[in-house]
Amino acid sequence: MLRTGRLYNSEGECLLNKVEIADTFAARLKGLLGRAGIEKDYGLLISPCSSIHMFFMKFPIDVFFLKAR
Repeated sequence: MLRTGRLYNSEGECLLNKVEIADTFAARLKGLLGRAGIEKDYGLLISPCSSIHMFFMKFPIDVFFLKAR
């Protein structure tokens, strides 16, 4: 089971109600594979991550690369 959290912007507004955190090799390897789709306000935080692929994905996704300040 992946750890979960929420994503907020700098003004404190909740952007995503459910963010799963993929911070182990196994979790990053699986990613979103095997899912038919995801909820509207869902996110997957992959850490560390320098690239992604869409092989065998059944739905389109939006991708954001985050950088710590």
